[in-house]
Amino acid sequence: MLKKMERKRKRIFFASFFSTLCVFALLFGMAEVDANSRRIGFGDDKTLIYQITGKTWQETCNVAKVWYNNFVLSLRENAVEETYHEST
Repeated sequence: MLKKMERKRKRIFFASFFSTLCVFALLFGMAEVDANSRRIGFGDDKTLIYQITGKTWQETCNVAKVWYNNFVLSLRENAVEETYHEST
């Protein structure tokens, strides 16, 4: 009896977890489609997120973009240095 309850609780947990992930993926996909549709159709960034928060997608992710650009730049610099050392 105890094993049945434990198995049932695990099944409920994983079903709930998977359902939550699906909902998050759906919401993220809808936001992405909204942003791309506005960009292609109207040439602006006034998406639903912009209407709610007053900020565009790029403004809300500016910190991550700066971090990403610095990371890519440092990777390129390391690659150039390695190529220079290999050629000498």
